[in-house]
Amino acid sequence: KKQLGAAQVEDYNRKKEEAGAKTFKLRQERDGLAAAAQADEDVRKRLEAKRDELTQRVDFLNEQKQGELRRMADLEKGRDEAKAELDEARAKDKGLADEKRKSRAKQEHLTNKIEEISGKLREAKADRKESEREVRAQEAIVAMRRLLPGVYGRVTDLLKVTQRKYNLAVITVLGRDADAIVVEDAAVAKECVQYLKEQRVAPMTFLPLDGVKAYEPDEGLRHLGGSAKLAVDVCNFDSKFKVAMIYALGSDTIVCDTHEEAKRLTFGGERRFKVVSLDGTMIRKSGEMTGGTSGSLEAKASRFDAEEVATLRADRQAAEESLARLKPVATFAMEEQEAQARMTRLERDLQYAAADIKVCAEKIGKLSKDVEVMEREITSTVPELEKATAELEKTVKAARVLEKKIHAIEDEVYAEFSKSVGVKNIREYEENNLATLQRGAEERAKFAQQKAKLTEQLNYERSRDVAGPRAKAQSDITRHEEDLARLASEAEKAK
Repeated sequence: KKQLGAAQVEDYNRKKEEAGAKTFKLRQERDGLAAAAQADEDVRKRLEAKRDELTQRVDFLNEQKQGELRRMADLEKGRDEAKAELDEARAKDKGLADEKRKSRAKQEHLTNKIEEISGKLREAKADRKESEREVRAQEAIVAMRRLLPGVYGRVTDLLKVTQRKYNLAVITVLGRDADAIVVEDAAVAKECVQYLKEQRVAPMTFLPLDGVKAYEPDEGLRHLGGSAKLAVDVCNFDSKFKVAMIYALGSDTIVCDTHEEAKRLTFGGERRFKVVSLDGTMIRKSGEMTGGTSGSLEAKASRFDAEEVATLRADRQAAEESLARLKPVATFAMEEQEAQARMTRLERDLQYAAADIKVCAEKIGKLSKDVEVMEREITSTVPELEKATAELEKTVKAARVLEKKIHAIEDEVYAEFSKSVGVKNIREYEENNLATLQRGAEERAKFAQQKAKLTEQLNYERSRDVAGPRAKAQSDITRHEEDLARLASEAEKAK
């Protein structure tokens, strides 16, 4: 702290008045620029606050928009999944309808097929239950074929009728020999007889291939005309069994279509034949005639269709199994009901999703518009802010120029004073002693005010020409003079 003497204080005050006079206009101009700068600063702060507020609002709206976009993505994903599931459900429902239609068609087809096969089997008498005796006989034949080499089987098992219409006629011609067993020789036949005895099975007829006698058919009988055919010619068999088949069928037995033709063949020429019509009526050479309906005979005739019957039975069983494997109608109904319920639910979900997506899209659109409005305001505010900032900088720069001019004048005015107090310039001194100067100025002002008051009071007292009051006044003057001296001393100390 630099203490100034009275002369220095007086010099400082005089220099200050001089500097003030010289820089008065510059200070006025500087103060005007300072006021303008403050106004520009207020505008800049207002625009900056507006920009920041708009930016924060845009950020908040964009954050909300992003949240809605994420929600929209989730809604669209859910909608797409529901749509795909609905398409799948519709495809499944259509598949169920197609499957149901095909199942019904297949069910109808299989039912008709079963009925058709059953009809064929009834026609072939294949559904007749075999008697216990026939079952035992058949089992015995199978056993002998397995145990005894040279056992070939029944005549009806070893030949096949060329056409079904000849079945009854052929079985009629065979008669008892239809059940005869063809064997290799007499020795095998004896073994078979012994087996039957041991097993207590009913007797059977055996045709040893080396023991039966048969003659080749007359070729002329193959050219009788009409529908007439040799019985051996309407059957197919292995040539190995030819002699047994000719023996059983006869070398000159004729088969024809009608009973009238049979009578004509038997009685219409010089030579008589054994003739059988398709209905099973047989006319022997002697003229003896047999015929009529026989269940056992028809059953035997069905043996010729054994292979076909077996195929029919297998087909019927396969059809019945396929029919059993078909999905029940109740199952189709339940699955269709479930599919319909699922489609209804998914369609409802899609409706809700569409509504939610619409609301979300509208909200996104509103947020986007709000953001656009805010951004336009920001865009329009930024140039104003830049302009205000530029004006502020310009004003501050001009004020600094004036401040430099003022400092230059002050430096020139205070040059000697600054040198005398050891400071670089007056501002350095004032900055260091500003508080002290302010207090001194305050004390001086207070002293000047009190001095003026006392002087006024003193003058008043002096103007009064009264002895008593004068003495009192003199006393007051002395007291006031002492107070004045004391204040002067304090003022001096305060410098």
